[in-house]
Amino acid sequence: MIIRDFLDFDGDHTWHDFDYIQIAPHSRPTRKIGMRAFGQGERVYSIDATMPTLTAQGGGTGRGSELIDVNGMARNLSAKERCRLQGFSDTDYRVSKATITDRQICVRVGNSITVNILETIFSEVLR
Repeated sequence: MIIRDFLDFDGDHTWHDFDYIQIAPHSRPTRKIGMRAFGQGERVYSIDATMPTLTAQGGGTGRGSELIDVNGMARNLSAKERCRLQGFSDTDYRVSKATITDRQICVRVGNSITVNILETIFSEVLR
């Protein structure tokens, strides 16, 4: 699966208006913001690639919510999209949203283990 499969194209997103340069295709980050250090918060990923590890913390423009390239514009992943990428349902997101902020959801999701991966590991161990 690729990033595009988890996106909410109708949501309210944080868009960034800055120049970034091509780095590499596929699962590697596709673009780098400016000429700053190449930290995780400075990477912009193609929506046609696989997603790297989501983190709870991180500096730079992406600040722990990873940046993606949508039609030549960079934007942050939403809390709901981060939940989807980690294997949580939209219902899980709505239940969490009722009691905590999107930023708190992003931190918790960044600290979690991908549900589908964990299920696969346990099913192999129990065989």
